Amino acid sequence: MSEIPEVKTREETDLILDEIVSQAYQCMECGRCTGSCPMVALFPKDFHPHHLLSEITKDPEKVLRGYELWFCASCYKCNNRCPQGLEYPYFIMQLRRLAVRKNGVTPLRKAFSRIRTIIPYPVTFLSVCIHPERINLDPSIIEKLHSENLSRIRKEKSPATGPKIGVVGSGAAGLMGAYELRKMGYRVTIFESQSNPGGMFSTAIPEYRLPLKIVLEEIDNLRHPGIEIRTDTAFGRDITLDQLRKDNYMAILLSTGAHACKELGIKGEDFEGVFNTLDFLAALKLKHKKLTGKRVVVIGGGNTAMDAAAAAMRYGAKETILLYRRTREEMPADMNEIREAEKEGVQIRYLEAPVGIHGVKSKLNQLECMKMQLGEPDLTGRRRPVPVEGSNFILAADILVIAIGEKPQTESFPDETATSKDGTILVNPMSMETSIPGVFAAGDNVLGPATVPDAIIGARRAATGIDNYIKTS
Repeated sequence: MSEIPEVKTREETDLILDEIVSQAYQCMECGRCTGSCPMVALFPKDFHPHHLLSEITKDPEKVLRGYELWFCASCYKCNNRCPQGLEYPYFIMQLRRLAVRKNGVTPLRKAFSRIRTIIPYPVTFLSVCIHPERINLDPSIIEKLHSENLSRIRKEKSPATGPKIGVVGSGAAGLMGAYELRKMGYRVTIFESQSNPGGMFSTAIPEYRLPLKIVLEEIDNLRHPGIEIRTDTAFGRDITLDQLRKDNYMAILLSTGAHACKELGIKGEDFEGVFNTLDFLAALKLKHKKLTGKRVVVIGGGNTAMDAAAAAMRYGAKETILLYRRTREEMPADMNEIREAEKEGVQIRYLEAPVGIHGVKSKLNQLECMKMQLGEPDLTGRRRPVPVEGSNFILAADILVIAIGEKPQTESFPDETATSKDGTILVNPMSMETSIPGVFAAGDNVLGPATVPDAIIGARRAATGIDNYIKTS
């Protein structure tokens, strides 16, 4: 493994630990952090946020040497439910930085050994959840874990002989569902509309955070007898539910994610230089889009908007400005995401919103904006942004990224699929079966944009639901 940088001074370590310990003492021991944590559901014998918080107050040095520290997925559910508002994921990120610098990566290796017993794409999972770039973890460490993991994998020698199951989508939920069903003995075919499998892993997670090579090599290890992956095959276009049934697929798992990006609804959104979030991140990762010298403007206030803005700076933008129509207090992004975007050099401007996109020969060069003020609360409980009359101003821009949210692509669902108002699929929460018998769903198309651990939990539940359905049909 690469050498780990030494802590500059003992005082630096003490100050960081003292700050964390003092905040940890505010814990009311209500247990809501553990009760809301998806990683506890996946690794109940290895991780309990409340326990770790208690240990921080007793012996922080022991926590730095332990492996429990590496299971937090930074989903912020604990922070959202904490009556004290303790920012648990931020504590963990700071502790990880110290742990790597003080004690090396042995505890991380131990956590990884547990992760790989459950997750079929462990390095991808780890990279997405721990943000190695934020804790100064040398990329060679992740590469080493990946190489060692590939060398340990033993592919199944005997082919699956059970009934055929179709899985639509190859992101976090689809891959996990296929893996679980294969272990149960089913023959599984994954149908993926894109050229590369992996969903958001392959298209939306920046290369510096998750190399595409790692994603594709981990997925390739699922291509053994019992699991087939067909790319460039869109459900509803190239393959239909009726066709799958005729081909003797006994059940279907829909894991199509939430890839439809919301629009601003203003003129000029079709101009050259205007992107939705997912297309922008894919252009950076897959097409190696050049941003050198560019001025990038991002619209939005969620985690995906922060990802896009931070990635723009990492990929060479001269300047990145993020516009949000409310104030920082109403911003839905996690605090860690906001801090990291600002650390990358992103300029966040509040109470400003776009009203028009201008350009020359349909190529973006300016964004017309208005100042906003907060009015009465809307249906979300946040105060509604109200335009300030006569406050229009022009902002020069080379690239505009619209990052105001994603939703499922409902047009790919079978007509009989029951959905909620936001387009997510309604399922039986115990079995994950949809309104169509034999058709199940898991992931962001059920939850809306959510975390990788949440998608995995849903996929495992769906696999069990499919197994029970087939055995009782």
